[in-house]
Amino acid sequence: MKKTMWIAVGLLLAAGVGYAQDEFFKIMDFEEQEPPAISASWDFFTGFSVEGEPVHGGNYSLILDITSGTGGWNFSTWQFPADVGTVDLSNTDEINIWVNANSIFQMNFEFGGANLGYRGYTADDLGTWKKLCWWYPEETASAFTAVNSWGSFINPAAMGGFPEGFSGTIYMDDIQARIRKETPEREYFLLNGFNSDADLANVTVHTAGGIVKGGAVAPTEGDGYLKVTLSDAGNSRFTLDVTKIPEFQNYDRIHFDLYMDGTATGYWGNFGLYLDTSDASGNPITSGFTLVNGSYAAVATKQWHTFVQQYGPVQGTDGFLMQNLIKDSIAPIYAMPGASIAIRLNTNGGGVEGVPLYVDNIRLSRVKGSAVSDWDLY
Repeated sequence: MKKTMWIAVGLLLAAGVGYAQDEFFKIMDFEEQEPPAISASWDFFTGFSVEGEPVHGGNYSLILDITSGTGGWNFSTWQFPADVGTVDLSNTDEINIWVNANSIFQMNFEFGGANLGYRGYTADDLGTWKKLCWWYPEETASAFTAVNSWGSFINPAAMGGFPEGFSGTIYMDDIQARIRKETPEREYFLLNGFNSDADLANVTVHTAGGIVKGGAVAPTEGDGYLKVTLSDAGNSRFTLDVTKIPEFQNYDRIHFDLYMDGTATGYWGNFGLYLDTSDASGNPITSGFTLVNGSYAAVATKQWHTFVQQYGPVQGTDGFLMQNLIKDSIAPIYAMPGASIAIRLNTNGGGVEGVPLYVDNIRLSRVKGSAVSDWDLY
């Protein structure tokens, strides 16, 4: 009964706006629940802390003791315990997990077809509690209506200063989602709707494909869309040059629609949307900066799905890692004669060789009536 009442209050709070203090939806604090059921190819133990072990809040925390290492790219699924069940997180904008460990690690957070990216626990954090925080926009949260698990990689490869594989003990506590305070109306700018061959003037298609019109799949904008061809190996599918579209620096969010016209017989297919910039001599300034990662196979198989990523500053969160992207990496390109800037879609998957992937309605957005001068960029 206690838990039911808490959820009811949380949903009422989600409907309100205008209050100053952050409100949170409790997912797990390990005071009453069973531990989550973790499915992974690791050798591990999980349970609750005992007296003398680290606890962030209350009396208990979750222990994850990994003895033989997580290895390379071994995915884990964390199923919510029965007394948590399936929850609606569509009115939230942030996931927080408090962690305390004896070795460094980074982990990502995936659900609803969204990969929210990696957060790290560094050498300076060892033996202390740190909040791992993931912020996401309302369009991403709209897919979180029935959440009963999440997925994570932990140290999947040697990257970003972290080793491949984790061996050690991680304590977790106070897993919660922040209630979104408001959803302002947004205005949009179409980058490319792929409605005619003229729309390919600033597009490089790296696979078999091109503009499709009059096909069996209806576009999400206009009367056409871009077709590219998937493969199991990671590879670029298309590049969109935005050098002559200065509006890119005046908006703060990018949206695009994907449709996989087939199935992933290997049961997975992922993408990354990257930012590439170069100076007037063609020397890379930023190469392969990740704007957004996601799974087209999870949510865009035989249906259109909109993916979205904020790239302009967000106030009031520790969970957004691109606060200075426009200031440091985008706006300077438009002020640099001869420099170039592009966004590029890369995919890989299992059992998707030769399967068509459709792309449509790449657009930018910002809060209606806002301008760069309103943002705390400089």
